[in-house]
Parts: sequence; structure tokens; C-alpha cells
Amino acid sequence: QKHSPRSLGTYKYCVYQIVVWPQFSQLCAQVGPVFVMPIIGAYHYIDFTDDPAVVHGVLCAWVLISAFDVESILDGFNFRLRVLLTPFYPRFANKTFWIVDILNAKVMAVLLVGVWIAPVGSHLNRDDMRIYLVEHYPNVVPTFDAYKSFIVYDLEQVSGEYFLLFNKNLVSTCMFSCELCKIYLKKLNRILHQHRNQMSISTKRMHTRFLHQLSLQATVPFIVLICPLCLMLALILVEFQFENNLTGYIILSSLMFHCPLTSIMTIVLYEPYRKVI
Repeated sequence: QKHSPRSLGTYKYCVYQIVVWPQFSQLCAQVGPVFVMPIIGAYHYIDFTDDPAVVHGVLCAWVLISAFDVESILDGFNFRLRVLLTPFYPRFANKTFWIVDILNAKVMAVLLVGVWIAPVGSHLNRDDMRIYLVEHYPNVVPTFDAYKSFIVYDLEQVSGEYFLLFNKNLVSTCMFSCELCKIYLKKLNRILHQHRNQMSISTKRMHTRFLHQLSLQATVPFIVLICPLCLMLALILVEFQFENNLTGYIILSSLMFHCPLTSIMTIVLYEPYRKVI
């Protein structure tokens, strides 16, 4: 806040979002979850409770925070696009519209978790989970017995079609976020190119720098968050067979790098953060 130049303006609040959400995500991930393939299940190394509903609540919080994390990158592109539209296309730069657009995405994420994912917690029962594992995945039973916080989402118990539809929607949402980033980049680059003669060299350089910074920051959640989650869902859908949980550990390791990489990337890309360091 102290070292932010005027050129950064209120964009610094977008950067705050990009830094803060991965921090919260990391806090939720410190106690897990360790995903288990190919079943829809996860356990926590730290057995902080034996209530499946509480463990499910932590997973819901992590999903919601991860959604806000990806949306914070989109908010950055959204902000830069509005700044560029203001002098050249003022009728498309209505502040209220852009704020409502940002809030709408966050409300939709809350509704997705609150209406679709959270209610599943009421169906969870450890005895039913163990019976399901004994019948379908006996090699997972010893791990299930070792961890009180191991929860398994029985496809038959909570409807296979329900989870299949959810998985497809989640993958579609991830792909849509990536496409939205590409659309923002194309629009921003087009405006910069079309009006390059109407901007001073320093202004054009500033907008180009912000675009490069955002693009580089967008690669972090794409590589360590969206790709592992899509891989996890794909393995579940094709019922990938396994002898151990190596795939789950790889996915967890990738997710755990998200927060450190985001922080390092922010320090490298933004001068105010470098000055503080």
C-alpha cells in the first residue's frame, strides 16, 4: 500500500485478491485433503474430527476459495479492460455494470457450493462408506480405518448421475474460465493496437506491462490448480485403476505449490512488492 505508485491506482486491490485467496486456500489445504483415486474420496493427515459433515465442510470451503482464486485473475483482466474502454469506448465502461459482473461470478460460485455440493454432507456415514469400500476398493480399507477424517462419496448412495453431471459442469467451468482469459487478452490487445497512436508511449507501455503481468500470473492457477483438478475428475470418470495412491499424491503436491508460486510471482512481477522485500 505504501510503495504503490499512482499508475497502479485501484488495480492494487485486484493484486491483493490474487495474493490473499491462495493464502486462504493454503490454510484449508494444510490439513489435507489427500485425494484418493479413482474413488471420489479424500482424507486428512491430521485427524481433527471424525464427523464427516465437518470434513465435507472444509472441502466445500476449499472449493469455494479456489473458485474465488481463479475469479481474482479474471477480475484483474476485467479491470484492465474497463480502464482501456473508458477513454475510447465510454458507453461500454459503465462502472456499475462491471462491478455487478464481478459480483455475479462470486454469487454463482457461492450458489454452486451452497446448493449443489454442501447438501451432500448430510448423506455421509462412515459405516456406509466402509461397506462401499469393502465391496469395490478393498485395498483402500486399511487407509480408511487409519484415518477418522477419511470421507468417501458413494456414487450409488448419492446418485451416480448427480456426480457425473457435477463433474461435467466443473470441468466445463474450468474450460470456460480459460477461454474467458483468452477473450480478455484478445480484446485488450486489439484495443491497444487500434489506439496505439492515441496513447502516450508511457501509457501504452504501462497497459502492456499490466497485461504481461496478468498473463504470467494466470499461468500459475492454470498449471497447479485447474490442470490437476481436471486430471482428477477425468480419472474418476474413466474409473482409472490403481495399486497405490501415487496419482492422488501428485495432484496434492501440485495444489500445495499454488500459494508459494503465486506469492513469488507477485513479488517478481510487481515493483511495490519488490521494494518491500
